[in-house]
Amino acid sequence: MQAVILKKASMLVVFTSLVLSCATDPARSALLDGVDDFLLQLQNYDLDAIKASQYDLVVMDYSSGSEPWSSQDIRGLKSSEGGKIVLAYLSIGEAEDYRAYWLPEWVDEGFADPDRPEWLGRENPEWQGNYKVKYWHPDWQDIVVSYLDQIIDQGFDGIYMDIVDGYWYWSNEAAAAGETEQLGSVEDAADRMVDFVVAIASHCRIDRRIVDFILCPQNGSFIVHDCSPSRAAAFWGAIDAIGAEDTFFYGDLDEDNPYNPQNDVILNLDGFVGAGKTVLATDYLSEGNRADIATFYSLCRSHGYVPFAGSRGLDSLRINPGHEPD
Repeated sequence: MQAVILKKASMLVVFTSLVLSCATDPARSALLDGVDDFLLQLQNYDLDAIKASQYDLVVMDYSSGSEPWSSQDIRGLKSSEGGKIVLAYLSIGEAEDYRAYWLPEWVDEGFADPDRPEWLGRENPEWQGNYKVKYWHPDWQDIVVSYLDQIIDQGFDGIYMDIVDGYWYWSNEAAAAGETEQLGSVEDAADRMVDFVVAIASHCRIDRRIVDFILCPQNGSFIVHDCSPSRAAAFWGAIDAIGAEDTFFYGDLDEDNPYNPQNDVILNLDGFVGAGKTVLATDYLSEGNRADIATFYSLCRSHGYVPFAGSRGLDSLRINPGHEPD
């Protein structure tokens, strides 16, 4: 497997090429322009029900649990109900202990284990089984690329990249969390994440020649401000959309927080819309909370976002309020 880490010595030359090569393709824009609603579901799948739904775009895990989806499964989703865009969820900023690459002894022996990967960090205290990773490390990037190749072979239209905002941890919180390394600045950490995202775009669209492969980071909209200007240009060229959580109903509850908009994030997302990027907005509202769901959908429409109201577990198929039967 070819490592996708970008070398500092030739960074400017490489980035000039990648920005030009990864600029938004008309085919990708045309695909996303027709998206009016989407589903974000990461477990407890009923493929027949998803096929029968009227969602334009589906974000799902690249496996059903123990086994990856077959190319036939993905083709079936893409050809159902007028055609769906199907994106594979892929965490690029944290490792998950239920993936095939994970070895149980990494947890048992901790940082004293000489066989523990150099790229592996501490467990995320808010998500058991998820571990911080040094996303700039070539061995971690090789793991991600191996999954990218599988996702491409399965027939997904693109990827929904989680923990892009993980750069903040390594610039501000790593030392206090007991990590053996912390990066020197927010800009350095953000630049390294952009390097990774652009390298992913290059692998999919240039190495694998899937020019209409869609890249959508989840959260991390501030990266375009935190990184250096040349990296910001590269990031804009690499991505087609951005996902956002808890945009209008933000708080400490898992679901049904009161209306509490993250105005700084919304300002960022409005900038993404202005740049021609699709914003996939997810707020966590219980199915019976119809008033807040209606408010959320209305707010998203007014900002030009594509909305989804779901449960925090992302484990059920919600009826889209815009397509509810009479």
